[in-house]
Amino acid sequence: VLCAQNKGKYYIFMSINLQNSEVFSTPKLTKIVQDLEKAKQNTQQLYKNANIIESGIPVHSYYAIKTSINDISIISWLSTFGIIILIYFIFRSFRPLFLSLFLLLFSSLIAVICTSWIFGEIHLLTIVFGTSLSGIAIDYAFHFFSVRRIKPIFASLTLGLLTSILGYSAFLFTPFPALKQIAVLSCIGLITAYLIVVFVFPFFKIKKCQISLSDGFLHYKINNKFWLMILFLVLFSFLGIAKLKTNDDIRLLYSSNATVLANEKLTREILNNQQASQFFLITGQNPQEVLQKEEILTQKLEELIQENKINSYTSISQFIPSIDKQNTNYLLIKEKLMQKYFKQHGQELGLSPEQILNIQQDFTNSYNKKLQLSNLSTQPIFELIKPLWLGKINNQYASIVLLNNISDLPALQKLNQEKNGIYFLDKVGEISDTFKQYRNISFKLLLVVYSVILILLLLRYGYKKTIFIFIPSTLAALLSFGILGYLGYSLNLFHILGLFLVLGIGFDYAIFYAESNDPKHHKQTVLAIFLSSITTLMSFGLLAFSSFPVIHSFGLIVFLGILFAYLFAPIAILQNKNQV
Repeated sequence: VLCAQNKGKYYIFMSINLQNSEVFSTPKLTKIVQDLEKAKQNTQQLYKNANIIESGIPVHSYYAIKTSINDISIISWLSTFGIIILIYFIFRSFRPLFLSLFLLLFSSLIAVICTSWIFGEIHLLTIVFGTSLSGIAIDYAFHFFSVRRIKPIFASLTLGLLTSILGYSAFLFTPFPALKQIAVLSCIGLITAYLIVVFVFPFFKIKKCQISLSDGFLHYKINNKFWLMILFLVLFSFLGIAKLKTNDDIRLLYSSNATVLANEKLTREILNNQQASQFFLITGQNPQEVLQKEEILTQKLEELIQENKINSYTSISQFIPSIDKQNTNYLLIKEKLMQKYFKQHGQELGLSPEQILNIQQDFTNSYNKKLQLSNLSTQPIFELIKPLWLGKINNQYASIVLLNNISDLPALQKLNQEKNGIYFLDKVGEISDTFKQYRNISFKLLLVVYSVILILLLLRYGYKKTIFIFIPSTLAALLSFGILGYLGYSLNLFHILGLFLVLGIGFDYAIFYAESNDPKHHKQTVLAIFLSSITTLMSFGLLAFSSFPVIHSFGLIVFLGILFAYLFAPIAILQNKNQV
């Protein structure tokens, strides 16, 4: 087995190989890691001084799953409990509460069943984001409970559903299966909730809510001060946006356990800092061609070692040279040693003429006994370097060259020669570049969705009224980005994706205000939007406290966006009245 010494301690390296079905199965992976922990505890009881550390992707996955399950439990319970308390406090009746719970449970059940049927499984990230769906679906119920009839709110509900679906549908254009699942689950859940409110709720009598709210604290007038306020907020937002930096690192996808990270760092230190995510892939028509290309590459890597740009490397050709290299070495030994000096050195060493002749004859015969990979594969040492040899793949042979302690990534990238079958692979960098590309694509798609919604609003409301409906959601998005800049956050793909929901939900609020032309229903609309915003803020606000950076990013931008969208939503009726 592989042994190593580090800081006065000796370590033995043991590897456990798992099947894909085990790595990607939560129950199987959980059992494996738990069994490993039991074995670790038993060993440490027998050997008190033993220090056992574990690292690797399965260990990271296990703790990520464990943390996410805790997040799901906390977010789900707090969100549901908060909604229950709010509904009962406002309506002082169990019927709205039971109808709301039925709406949430049934729409969630249908969404989960359909998503599972379409994709064959549901990603854990989908469940995490799915817990926030309740904050949007319950909006439809609140608007019905406030008015107690469908006809006055039908147009608003329908247009609000369309804007929300447009927001979620953007996830379908991302390369991540989990986000596509989120889009499908959310759209199905919202459509189901909409259908229940429209076709089922009217059969139930709801008592009139005795609580009414005034939006007097959101007091806007169309005058110079109003437009100066809008201008100031836009300038304030752009100054914050100018401070924003971007970060598309793949490691945003998960938050590692501190102990696992420490173990990973120590393992890399013991193994001489091998970079698992950055390496060279060598391909050729036969094993000898692969070894020859490796030798060309390693000559250049030796130069980088001299320049302190990498510490070292590990390759198959270090253990078994190519036939050409063996021939070159043979001729060098023959020319520089055997023909000129070996007889003299042999005599000086006290060898008999017969012994010298036998050695020379053995050397001559060795020319036809070249070392092959097939010879090495039968030796114990091959087990240690076996991961470097990929063998035959798609009519080509391949190997990898591992790199240790990289300090100059661009210098290695220059050695990439895809035409010659020498590929420098940086998986973290490649996926991060993909994140960057999709962040840019998502931003452009966001502008497209805004344009589509703008067209829908123009068709429904005309030019002047559309401007005032358009301001709240747009201003909320700009302010949210601006505040992220002032707080020192780095912009990533999930901030952009979160903005799609801000767009959809924000327009919902503005549309409901715009449709509340009848003074009789205005106070009910104010109450319904207030309740909707509170439940949505509870759902997404809790996501902002998640230990997962990606969920935190998504939850924070949606929380800020919805808060500002709610505060600015009354601007949408400035064309109905001259003030709100």
